[in-house]
Amino acid sequence: VTVSVLYWRSLMVSQLDPGGCAFVSGIAAAIYALGFAVTWGIAERCHTRFRRCLAATDREGQQAVLLPFTEGERADFCSRVISTVHCVVILPIIVAEATRNDWQWNFEPRDPNMDLVPLQVALCISVGYFLGDFVVIVLFRLPLWPVFALHHIFALIPIGTNLFQEHCRFGTTMIIGLFLLVEVTTIPLNVQTFAEQAGYSPNSALYTLSFYATFLLWIPSRLVVPIAMDVIMVQRVATQHPFHEIACFVPGMASAVLITLFCAAVFVGLLVPA
Repeated sequence: VTVSVLYWRSLMVSQLDPGGCAFVSGIAAAIYALGFAVTWGIAERCHTRFRRCLAATDREGQQAVLLPFTEGERADFCSRVISTVHCVVILPIIVAEATRNDWQWNFEPRDPNMDLVPLQVALCISVGYFLGDFVVIVLFRLPLWPVFALHHIFALIPIGTNLFQEHCRFGTTMIIGLFLLVEVTTIPLNVQTFAEQAGYSPNSALYTLSFYATFLLWIPSRLVVPIAMDVIMVQRVATQHPFHEIACFVPGMASAVLITLFCAAVFVGLLVPA
């Protein structure tokens, strides 16, 4: 992240061109592949269920035996490790850029020459992550893989439209960045899964804390913020852009609305009952 930002700032540019975005995204995808392989190798030596069975306690307090990971479960574990790292890297950048710069109420830059390089680098990292994770999801057929493959495609459409079609940006880079705040729930959700895989009881403090952290963070990050960004995008399209420019917004807006509906369905259908 630091090298990319410093390099493009040394060129005295306030935004990355599509070629620069593709370059950073490619590096991020390569780092995902390397991180996945390294995580797999370390886990084979250090994670019990990569090698053998594990004794555990179920919700009723009964002893149970957790079988060694299948190849798909190994891939899911490594994917979750990388997704956690992805969140830790991009979320501070997005929050910092949202608070340090001067934005209009609809998150359009007040200064047309505002430095957007750090924010764009964060989006490029997300493109590399989603591409790498998409390959893992499809290749290893992870649980519910068609759903999550579509989720990644819908996530890539608005980000890719903004980064790789310069004539379609229209000051929406921060809006795309704020959509990625949905990833904040990934961390406690992954902790919950790691606890299950490590044999923690569903009644344990770690499991309970991670579940309620997911539940509470889901409301602002995956419901309130996405709905607000959807409304802002619709308002901008309806009032600020001629018809020939609306075509730039339609694919990204449709994808964003579908992801918002998906998040709402998961909250109502899974998290609330649980």
